[in-house]
Amino acid sequence: MTFAEKVEALKSKIYETLSPLITSNYWLMDLPYHENIGDTLIWQGEMAFLKALPHKCRGMHSLETFSFPKIDEADLILFHGGGNFGDIWVRHHEFRLQVMQHYPKNKFLIFPQTVYFESPEYLQTSIECFARYDVTICARDAVSYEFLRKYFRNKILLVPDMAFFIDTRKWHWMIQKPSDSALVLKRSDKELKTSEMLESLQQRSDVIVADWPTMGADNRVEYFRRKVYRRAKKYTGMWLYDVYMKLVHRNYLIREGVRQISIFNKIYTTRLHACILSILLNRKEVIFFDNSYGKNKTFYTTWLKDCDNLTMID
Repeated sequence: MTFAEKVEALKSKIYETLSPLITSNYWLMDLPYHENIGDTLIWQGEMAFLKALPHKCRGMHSLETFSFPKIDEADLILFHGGGNFGDIWVRHHEFRLQVMQHYPKNKFLIFPQTVYFESPEYLQTSIECFARYDVTICARDAVSYEFLRKYFRNKILLVPDMAFFIDTRKWHWMIQKPSDSALVLKRSDKELKTSEMLESLQQRSDVIVADWPTMGADNRVEYFRRKVYRRAKKYTGMWLYDVYMKLVHRNYLIREGVRQISIFNKIYTTRLHACILSILLNRKEVIFFDNSYGKNKTFYTTWLKDCDNLTMID
């Protein structure tokens, strides 16, 4: 299957599965107000999907800007998707639990997530908390889906990553002319899984090794984000930070990601969304490495194993 065919198939799967569940106005929570382009691509896909529906967005917030206002019990509360369902990135999981506890009569939908728990005790606590509420949990891969079905008593769905709903036709002005070099996009956080092949690639002269261009506390996008955050918190209220992140920061991160990937026709990546973005941009060849807890491999096995020009390195 070509990359273009795969994108259309997964986009249809998302719409057919999720659109019947969103029957009212909604709130979108736990937005990724940080420098990770991958999470921003998920956010972009979520917005594109929601714009295809007739219902209104009542509010969009991160865990930092949400102030627990009065919410109509008929409104649906949506949580941003990604790879933070569990105790790897526990801050986001705790936020979901807090919101559900505060609005016990509302319905909730968690956009597609990879699931991973290290602590059996924390898993049991989560199972008991989620059982009290009307929550639909979307798993992003087959392993997460089977895990959730085994342990959680909520409605569980298997849905592709929301980034596949992005309309790339709007990106033509961002796309760069590809070079003869290859890109090794190597993540720099605790999800990195090293390998001999990855190490050997870094010694070659015909490859460029980098993480997302926006990662790291010293880059300019992170500097301005923190500056706006401090000003909003001190003077104007967090609504200004929400507006900045939606209209400026989000678009800047997407532009930087598209420009980075589009420069190369051959992509080696340790990041799931660099792989997804390469597919969206129809790159000639993508080599995909697993991460520390199997997220990349399980996603590949669930959705991408029939793609032409995509190779998984375990």
